[in-house]
Amino acid sequence: MKKISLLIAIMVIVFAFRATAEDLPKLNIKSLDDKVQVDKNIRVGKLDNGLSYYIRKNSKPENFAKFRLVVKTGAIQEDDDQTGLAHFIEHMAFNGTKNFPKNELVDFLQKAGMRFGPEINASTSMEQTLYELPVFLKDQAFLESAFQILQDWAGNMTLANDMIDGERGVIMSEWRQRFSSQRRLYDAHSPIIFKDSKYAKRNIIGDTAILQNFKYDVIKRYYKDWYRPDLMAIVAVGDFDVDKIESMIKKSFSVLKNPANERPNVLPEMPYQKDLLISIAKDKEMPMEQAAVYFKLPKFETETYNGYKESIKRSLYDIMFSNRLTEFQTKPNPPFVYAGGGEGSFYGEKRSYNLQCAAKEGGLKNALDVMLTEAVRVKHFGFTKTEFDRAKVDLLSNLEKAYNERHTRLSDSYVEEYTNNFTDGDPIPGIETELAFVKQLFTEMTLQEVSDLAKLYIKPENCVITASLPDKAGYTAPTESDLKTIFVSSLSKKLEPYVDNTTDKPLFSKSLKKGSIVSETKNDKLGITELKLSNGAKVILKKTDFKDGEILFDAFSPGGLSLASDQDYISATVASNIVTEAGVDEFDQNTLTKLLTGKQIQLWPSIDDLYEGFRGKTVKGDLETFMQLLHLNFLYPRKDKESFNSVMDRLKPILANRSAVGKDVMADTINAILGQYNMRSMPLTVDKLSQVDIDKAYKFYNERFSDASGFTFVVVGDFDLNEMKGLLEKYIGSLPSKGGKENWKDLGIRYPNKAINKTITMGTGDRSVVRLMIPGKFDWTMQNRYNLNALLEMVDIKITEIVREEKSGIYSPDVYVSIDKYPSSEYCVIIEFVTKPNRVDELTNVIVKIMEDMKKTIDPDDVEKVRKSQQQQRPINLKNNNYWMNMMSSLQKNNEDMEYILNYDKLTDKLNAEDMLNTAKKYLNTKNLIKVVLNPATSK
Repeated sequence: MKKISLLIAIMVIVFAFRATAEDLPKLNIKSLDDKVQVDKNIRVGKLDNGLSYYIRKNSKPENFAKFRLVVKTGAIQEDDDQTGLAHFIEHMAFNGTKNFPKNELVDFLQKAGMRFGPEINASTSMEQTLYELPVFLKDQAFLESAFQILQDWAGNMTLANDMIDGERGVIMSEWRQRFSSQRRLYDAHSPIIFKDSKYAKRNIIGDTAILQNFKYDVIKRYYKDWYRPDLMAIVAVGDFDVDKIESMIKKSFSVLKNPANERPNVLPEMPYQKDLLISIAKDKEMPMEQAAVYFKLPKFETETYNGYKESIKRSLYDIMFSNRLTEFQTKPNPPFVYAGGGEGSFYGEKRSYNLQCAAKEGGLKNALDVMLTEAVRVKHFGFTKTEFDRAKVDLLSNLEKAYNERHTRLSDSYVEEYTNNFTDGDPIPGIETELAFVKQLFTEMTLQEVSDLAKLYIKPENCVITASLPDKAGYTAPTESDLKTIFVSSLSKKLEPYVDNTTDKPLFSKSLKKGSIVSETKNDKLGITELKLSNGAKVILKKTDFKDGEILFDAFSPGGLSLASDQDYISATVASNIVTEAGVDEFDQNTLTKLLTGKQIQLWPSIDDLYEGFRGKTVKGDLETFMQLLHLNFLYPRKDKESFNSVMDRLKPILANRSAVGKDVMADTINAILGQYNMRSMPLTVDKLSQVDIDKAYKFYNERFSDASGFTFVVVGDFDLNEMKGLLEKYIGSLPSKGGKENWKDLGIRYPNKAINKTITMGTGDRSVVRLMIPGKFDWTMQNRYNLNALLEMVDIKITEIVREEKSGIYSPDVYVSIDKYPSSEYCVIIEFVTKPNRVDELTNVIVKIMEDMKKTIDPDDVEKVRKSQQQQRPINLKNNNYWMNMMSSLQKNNEDMEYILNYDKLTDKLNAEDMLNTAKKYLNTKNLIKVVLNPATSK
């Protein structure tokens, strides 16, 4: 519901540095009932009017700060005549305040270098509303303005009548954009999930009849009642002087006053339900069968060390049970396409333990039975010691990773942590204390006390089962009686204990003939070292200190799917998926996962149209293991018929009902049009999946990774250069080389060169999805690429100003351009939006006019907005490992000068209206406009 993840349960893949006991603080915990201490690096305070604040100095990114206004109010505080107005007020924050009338605020922020959406944003949930304000601190004058904006949001929104009316259409457009099958099904289940509670009568977007017709005083009443300082917090994290920020907070927010006779802010009750509740709902666009089980739980306090211990126990439980469910997915004829679960906060002062699964058509009853049976197995027998030991290693490694990254942690993550403290009471002791406490806790925590959580979780009372099903002719849906029978029978099954199969074999035991580095070239301006290995492989290294311990990898070689014959194409497209699921060498995927416990390694092969390769990430302490795994994936992919069958069995239900889902049909149609209906641009179907041959798939995979001489390896991050060289010689230099010059094959597939109109009619709802595309040939130069991307940023600004704000026709448009050099230099401008069916042609014409007008004149203000945004974002990008990885890989693939990365500033400085005008004339060729529209078959 609100958040399944807990403070420390950010489970990605585990990390490797090990903090020593001497590094950590000595804890002086007299009792577990003591409150968890607050991190000494945070300044926490409260004004006389009740407004709370959290301030922390953090220099990552440099010269940047993130401010957030947190208001402890949301949809659940709405009266019956206000449903949807908590969210509506969030919109009105950008439509007029005391110091920024009408739409001046967005214009002001854009001129300061911020983008509407990615940076200028806000969000509303059931119980809170958040306003985001990033600040680039080189402009100290803007810092003063930032506090004026925050103060205006907190207490000085104008809520002008004409601006309210103008925003109604935007809100309705957002409702349309969110009106998916999942949204409809959630709305259908809510009355049962939240039975007899006010939560059953509220959703974020609200009642459309109220949204279109509410009286002005109704929304103003909500703002007066709930936007008050005792329900607010300012969170400020950044590269600033803490004393100065505290002084500015006091000056700006002490003037706010709470209303007389303020309404009590008490969350509604979630009544106890003795009997099992079941909700079944269908939707025509539901692609497969899904079920969820909600076990509602009492809330436990989180502010003490006892509460923190409880959260650790529940995180360990989640890790172990999720791993068990994952094992089922790799078996032949798996019971579910996916399954998972976790414990977390719910609504109405409750928590919940949730289980979810998805199944092929007709398989939901079995999937639900297997999932619940495994939950009951834990209740009967608990977890095994080996599972418990692995879970502790995983969780501890996560904390050690966070500890070792503490000096390069980004401000955004601190903002989230402090927000959760204000809204939910989550502790904020700092990573040093967290790690020290967990290390101490693990010496005394028992397997039994974690396993016993199943007795708290798995109960028939306060339990809800929901089933979300396809709505189509000839489909026999499970009934409430079916689901109840499965649940009741699972509780009384006679079961055997789980057997945890593990191995003591080492991951890597190969004898290698080490290669050597035959040449080394340095580029001091870029901080890049280029190596040539004896087997012909090229390695480009960029050592950074942007994120402590992080190392990113990208490996690629030209060829890809273009080298697959038409007869073998389908097998080739799924080859990398099959190999990934099978494990490596003699280890199946489940064994491999257990073998890598405590290692922070992500590595996955990929084969796209023009390239094959690997992407991955690791850390210093796991670097050699990562290189071993990379070597094994090159030479020893595991061929496993059972794993292959499992992949096929899980793909089939995903594809089976794809033709019933409007957004999927639209995506497939667009790909077919852009590929001019070449067989390689047509969608994968269940019938085509039957053509997949395991031998052909592995043969193609092995061919693609059989010659290291064609590969380029790009490595970015925090590594020791000499250590890296030794590992490269051993694990990459030992890969086989054929000395070939293999390249991709030009199959002659090109974008169409004409206007195309295509309408798809399917689905339900008063919404149309529109995709406008302008494809064409591209004159490939660095300057042209920069110009076209900058121009599309200006198109986005204009569409937001005119189509969203003036016409109230859309909510959030997608505007971008795709540019490729190979196999033929082409581009495609893409604009997508959602609107009312009867406004499709009107708004399309408005957007076309915007582009045609930009071929006549360019607004200098828009040029400056884009320039300022790029200048502000640039220093942040240059301190980001992913940015360097993506840029270096792209430039290598396109055979371009790597110093383009440094020349970007010059392009931004030279950005001008004349170049934008010429770029618009050259590339906004609306005569070749491709328009694809998804219209509803029936409208509600």
